[in-house]
Amino acid sequence: MINAYMFMDVEPGCSQQTLIRMRLLNQIESVSVVSGHHDLIARVSVNDLERLHDITAEVHRIRGVIKTNTHVISKEINVCQ
Repeated sequence: MINAYMFMDVEPGCSQQTLIRMRLLNQIESVSVVSGHHDLIARVSVNDLERLHDITAEVHRIRGVIKTNTHVISKEINVCQ
């Protein structure tokens, strides 16, 4: 399983529409609305890099999405034990 974070920049006023469309993509586990350099951050879980590429292409087709920046998670550490 490949997990990644997808940082997205969206046009002003399009965040809600983008969230609605992203709910239709099964591989997107969660989406966070954030302040700062990006507008949204999605956690994506796929079986292979080809599917990650496909999901990225699907997100780019959502009206209002300006740019994405995807970071594959190489290791995750649970700090709450």
